[in-house]
Amino acid sequence: MEKKHPKKRTKGQFFSGDPISTETHRDYIQYHNGINLNEFSDAELKRERDKLLRKKISLEEKKKLLFLLAHTKSLWALYGIQKYLKAPEQELAEFAQLAWQECQAGVLNSALEKLGFEEQDEPVIMGGLGGSENKLRYCFAISTEKRQFTEANRAHIQGALQNTARELKSKLEEMVFSKDYLRVTVLVPMDVAVGDFIEDVIANSNASEPLLRQHYFVVNTHILSNKEIENYIQGITNS
Repeated sequence: MEKKHPKKRTKGQFFSGDPISTETHRDYIQYHNGINLNEFSDAELKRERDKLLRKKISLEEKKKLLFLLAHTKSLWALYGIQKYLKAPEQELAEFAQLAWQECQAGVLNSALEKLGFEEQDEPVIMGGLGGSENKLRYCFAISTEKRQFTEANRAHIQGALQNTARELKSKLEEMVFSKDYLRVTVLVPMDVAVGDFIEDVIANSNASEPLLRQHYFVVNTHILSNKEIENYIQGITNS
């Protein structure tokens, strides 16, 4: 009979303080494609939440629960993820941190809407990269469909970025072109999903010809390093 090893749990930990790996960010983003966010009602999910603390529940089932809770703008969902993060399985610790961050942002933004804050009065909700006024700072990378950008490509994409930033009342802080990817640091209003900003940039850039891949890598915790971006590109190229 095969001996089963117990799942490793990281005790007494909420956030490690270390940057979350490129692989986990990519896994979290791609997880959207294979899950039904409406699988449970709120009442059902609230009951299912307690499975996160049970040892006999599979990692895959816990992963699904974390993701579903992350998309529930309720304090009970946030507390459920937070309780799990006190002693998570090592395999899910980083994934759970991303789930907590997404759930926290949803809860806080929902609370602001209910309180009826005017735009100029809204407090700033910040990740590790911080923010300014009513905007949050994000860093994202998109790779090219081609082997490398030409000068004309760069000018076209820069124009698309500036147009999107103007339309969505965002502020571009940095654009860095490498030979085969673009890294951007931008301040995005709290009522605008950063995914909408990035996807708009991709659509506008690809209006005439396919320049940018549909995949992107985005964080609000730190400035992406060249190594992180290169690992990400290698991962999506080989997938």
